[in-house]
Amino acid sequence: MRFVDVSPGGGSGGGGGGGGNPDPGTIIMPGNPLDPSEPGIGAVEPGLGDPNGNPVVVTQPVRPKLTAPERIEKEIKDTGLDECSAGVLNDLKELAEKDVAKIIAKLDAFPSQYTTNIKTEAFVPNDGSSLARTTRTIGADGNPMRFNYTIRIDPTYAATANKLSLASTIIHELLHAYMFSLVDDQATGINPNAFEEFPLLYETYVAKTFGPNPSVAHHTIMSEKYVDVVARALQEYQTGVPVPEGIHPQQIYKDLAWGGLRDTPAYNALSPEEQDRINNRYAAESKNTTFDIQEPIGNPCN
Repeated sequence: MRFVDVSPGGGSGGGGGGGGNPDPGTIIMPGNPLDPSEPGIGAVEPGLGDPNGNPVVVTQPVRPKLTAPERIEKEIKDTGLDECSAGVLNDLKELAEKDVAKIIAKLDAFPSQYTTNIKTEAFVPNDGSSLARTTRTIGADGNPMRFNYTIRIDPTYAATANKLSLASTIIHELLHAYMFSLVDDQATGINPNAFEEFPLLYETYVAKTFGPNPSVAHHTIMSEKYVDVVARALQEYQTGVPVPEGIHPQQIYKDLAWGGLRDTPAYNALSPEEQDRINNRYAAESKNTTFDIQEPIGNPCN
């Protein structure tokens, strides 16, 4: 659903339920990419395991369940969200799935240097296939801000999607905000080793141009590291039962996780039958209606 670019413009494009060309959204990398004083592009959390599959100690605690007053003070700002999406976001904050819980805990901690704004709001450019977009927040001086991110959920999509689809989109966008935060961590010395775990991110970070299609970096890493993470979180969200690590989530939730990664080589390597099944599932939940033989399983907002 989101794309990486090294051209000026700022953000990650949202993927749609019906396919089409990748969204032209960009992630900012102005100026000297080796200068920590300047904003960089998104990165992926190294704390979820190294390239050899070895576990890495996680220092971010899993958040306890929050009372309504406690949620008000958190750093994921949701006052601009529609009512259904806001309810989904608050439910996601209580998931037991450890990796998603860690992502939310970092972005939502209070007090914190990170601020994530999430709202139901149109964004441009959008060819109609984009469900959401994550960007660095633009400051009063017109430049992208460090440690401050904005997620926009397309209002047309929000009006038709069911809760499971919204959960999938929100988790995916929070991953992008998390990637931004890790580049900020690396650039300011909070986590100077972020790029050692993911050489692709370093290559993207230092390159003014990144081949003919720079949009693949975020989603390539997501397809390698996060499909099962997102699927486990979605299955827990839908069923109320956490999926233990080491247990494969059900295919329907993996299909939803894959649905936002259709610009990746890993997705393109899937069989045509698998791609059709993923596309139909993704569309069924985002439109809350049957596509081919795929019936939506998510709960409607109304």
